[in-house]
Amino acid sequence: FTVKSRRFFEAMDDVDLYCTLECNGRIVHEQRFCSIGILPQSEKRFVLDFPLRYGKSGDTVCLNLSLRTNKTLPWAPYGHELGWEQRILKSEALPALDAITCKASPAFCYEQKDGVLYVQSGDTYFGFDLVNGLPVSMIASGKEMLASPITPVIWRASLANDRRSAKEIKAAGFESALLYCRRCEILEKGDALCRIRGEYIYAVPGSLPIMHIDAEYRFLGSEGLTVTYHAHVKKGLPPLPRFGVEFRMPEGNERFSYFGIGPYESYIDKHHASRLGRFESSVGAHFEHYLKPQENMAHADTRWALVSDLTGLGLLCLGVETPFSVNCSHYTSRMLTAAKHDFELVPLKETVVNLDYRHNGIGSHSCGPELAPEYALNEEKMTFHIRLKPVLGNDVDPFAELYQNRTEEQ
Repeated sequence: FTVKSRRFFEAMDDVDLYCTLECNGRIVHEQRFCSIGILPQSEKRFVLDFPLRYGKSGDTVCLNLSLRTNKTLPWAPYGHELGWEQRILKSEALPALDAITCKASPAFCYEQKDGVLYVQSGDTYFGFDLVNGLPVSMIASGKEMLASPITPVIWRASLANDRRSAKEIKAAGFESALLYCRRCEILEKGDALCRIRGEYIYAVPGSLPIMHIDAEYRFLGSEGLTVTYHAHVKKGLPPLPRFGVEFRMPEGNERFSYFGIGPYESYIDKHHASRLGRFESSVGAHFEHYLKPQENMAHADTRWALVSDLTGLGLLCLGVETPFSVNCSHYTSRMLTAAKHDFELVPLKETVVNLDYRHNGIGSHSCGPELAPEYALNEEKMTFHIRLKPVLGNDVDPFAELYQNRTEEQ
């Protein structure tokens, strides 16, 4: 590859070039070129001693190039990154829904009580509310993973960029719409699989539905739960703010890691400052305190995300067929919408997790042109799959869970 200096006066003697080959977010090869010394407006060719192929089936391999200062400058410390480039060399499609199977586990046991169906396989328990048509409980190793139902959502906290579209968004009823369960039925109660179907609408009382949702939940014992939504959106509406699921996890689930576009917030039209990789944070620190609270810190193109307690016991969220957008914090979208200033926010003890099919684009005509059509969430039909599996994160390889049947290759 070639690096061109855009300087006009000084050679790049004060810059080192760091090159790394990452497999699933872990560095497997690295090479450093010291004081690259490219003259102003000149070019230099570099050759890396890296393998052409690397990894197993299902692995994601990225080449990262980083220019960093090799001395302390008046405006930057030693090692400051001046710029970077990333090339994704290997990335496979996520597994199809039908490829996710229940591995050998104890036969399912069923119990129905007070409108809730309980499904047990070994030390894994699920609870499904047959009245509201939503999963309400997931227990593994004696720990409850859910503090609220897993609920489809369309609302996100308004952005500063939404100011010129505020009236249109309000008239569409996205913020005030409620979720109604119209039908819920058990499709299958087997020894190794339980399937439940739900039908919902999102609507403002007294108005035609904004969205119809057909859902199917597949309980796979120790392999977790898959959720599938087929959504149909009413014609003539402005773009949806988002479409995905939201749920809370109990207090103490403070560890957050993911493989997606980070470490900064990233959306379909706002991600050039971030790169694809494996990132870790605490839930409390994973929040951007804008002066006026608004949607922030989602991560697009995510393959998997893990939210857990300090021991590593938690929920592994896995993409199915397509990547997803992930976010977690101690605030709900409603809390961010209601607050006018950042200091008014009081964090919840629980962890709020959002897993989205997509967000509407961040850009708008607040201070520029209208949002480009390719970034708008204006699809009339959407299909979204997600898988949730209780795991002990310290003992699990998320990529092995993502691709259950992957094979060795070099």
